Amino acid sequence: MVLLLTGWLPIMSVSADDGGLTRAGDVVNVSGPWFVGDAFELSVLVHNNASHDESASMKLNFSGTEVQGSQQLLIAGNSAELRVGHTLTESGTVDFLWSVLDSDAEVSFQGASEILVEPSQSLDVEAVSVAHDADAGFSLTWKATLSSGKQRQVAAMLSFAAAGESTGSLTIDVLLEPGERTLTHTLGQAPTDAESIRITLLPEGWLAVGVSTDSTSIESAASGLGVQITGPLDPVSPAIGEAVDLDLEFANTGALDVGTGRLILIDGQKRLLAEIVTDSVASGTTRNIEIRIESWMSTSTTTLTVEWHIAGRILSDELEVVSANSASPSESDSIDVPWGDVLVGVLAALGVVMSLRMVTVWRSRPTEPARRFSRRNAELKASQAPTSDEKRDIFCPACDRALRVPTDYSGQVKCPSCRVQFSAVGDSSSAETSPSVETSPSVEIESTPEPEHELSGSSLDDIIGCPNCDQVLRVPYDKRPAKARCPSCRTIFHALAE
Repeated sequence: MVLLLTGWLPIMSVSADDGGLTRAGDVVNVSGPWFVGDAFELSVLVHNNASHDESASMKLNFSGTEVQGSQQLLIAGNSAELRVGHTLTESGTVDFLWSVLDSDAEVSFQGASEILVEPSQSLDVEAVSVAHDADAGFSLTWKATLSSGKQRQVAAMLSFAAAGESTGSLTIDVLLEPGERTLTHTLGQAPTDAESIRITLLPEGWLAVGVSTDSTSIESAASGLGVQITGPLDPVSPAIGEAVDLDLEFANTGALDVGTGRLILIDGQKRLLAEIVTDSVASGTTRNIEIRIESWMSTSTTTLTVEWHIAGRILSDELEVVSANSASPSESDSIDVPWGDVLVGVLAALGVVMSLRMVTVWRSRPTEPARRFSRRNAELKASQAPTSDEKRDIFCPACDRALRVPTDYSGQVKCPSCRVQFSAVGDSSSAETSPSVETSPSVEIESTPEPEHELSGSSLDDIIGCPNCDQVLRVPYDKRPAKARCPSCRTIFHALAE
C-alpha cells in the first residue's frame, strides 16, 4: 500500500538492518500534495547502534535519476535525521527508490514507494480599476486567481509604464490560497510621461503555468493643467523697490485632481521676486489668486516669468514690463552723448596716428651714402642740362655722317652708324670734332651698344661708383657679383664685393 498524500510513507524493505545503522522511525514526507515544479523531500530518523561514530547519508532514485543528500555524523549510540530532495519534472504516478548509506557507501537499509504528481497550478492576474488622489497619487485594485491545489507564495510587481518601459516599481510579497483574491495597493504620483500601470505576479519557489501580467491605461495628472497672468501689474510700471500685485489663474481641465504645487516669479535677470505654495486643484476647476512682489528689482524693460511647479512638470507664462525708471520714448529719441569721453578717445587716436607717422618718417629718412648719391646726381644733371633748345650739326670724323646736338653741348658723342665715339665742343661758331675715348658724359643719339671691353667696380656696402663716369648708384651687396648699368653714362660693368 502506498500513501500518496502528505504524511508517513510505508517502507517496502529491500534489506534488513545490519545492526550498525538502523531506522529509528518511518520515512516521512511532509510536502504533499505534489505538482510539477515542486520540491519532493524525504526524511528518516537513523540510529547508530555501533560502538564507534558513523557517517550516514540518504539517496533517492527517481526513474534512474539519483540524488544523494549530505552526510551527517552519528555519534555512537545516538540518532540523527537524514534528508534528501528532488524537483519533480513529470506529472502522473512516479515510482522512486530510497536508501541509507554508511560511511563506506554501503547500503544499511532501503525501500521503495510512489507518489502522484499533478500538473503545475495556474496563476492569473487582472488589473481591476485605477483610482487617483491629489495627494496620495495612483492606486491599483487587482485580482489574482490560483487554481486548486496548494497555497502559493508570489511576488506582486506594480509599476508605471512609459513607452513600454517600467518605472517606479513596487514589489509586494503575497501568500495566495487557491481561488480568487482581490487586493488594492497605492503606487504614488506617476511620472509625467506615464501611460499605464502594469502588474506582474512571479511565483516564488514553485512553477506556474503561463505568464501572469496585466496593465491598465492612466491619464497623466499633469494633463490639462495651465497657468496664466490674467491682468497687468499693479502698478503697471513699477519703480525699483516698489511693491507689486499680480493676478494669476490656475486651470485643471484634466480628469485627475492635482495636489499642492510651488509657484515662483522671476525677472529677466533670473532674480527671484516671489515664491508661494499653491493649493490642490480639482479636476475641471479654475482658481484665481493674487500674488504680491514685495520689492521690484528692475530699472528697465524686463520679462516677468511665472513658473508653476506641479505634478512633476513646470508650466509658465510671461509678461513684458516697462519699469518706471526706464527712459520714455521721447527721452530715448534724445540721446545724451558723453562728449568728454568721445573727445578723449579722438585725441588718443590722433596721438597714436601721429606717433606711427613719426616712426615711419624716421625709418624712411635717407642714409648718408644715399644723400651723397642724391647730391652728386643733382650736380651731374645740372651740369648736363642744356641751356638752349637750339641744335647744331656736327659730322662723324669716321663716316662723315651729320649728327644734330644741342648748340652749347660739349662732351662725347657716339655715331649711331659706325659706332665711333668722338668729342664735341660747345661753340656756336664752329664744331671741332675728333675721335676720343674720354669718360665724360655723352649724349646718346640712338640706343647705345655695350662697350667692347667690360669694366668692374667694387665697394664695402650697397653704394658703388660707376668705373666709367664715377656716377654713384646702388647695387645690393648680397647680390654681388652682378652686372650693373650706370644711369648716367649707360655703361655696363661688373659690380664686385670687396
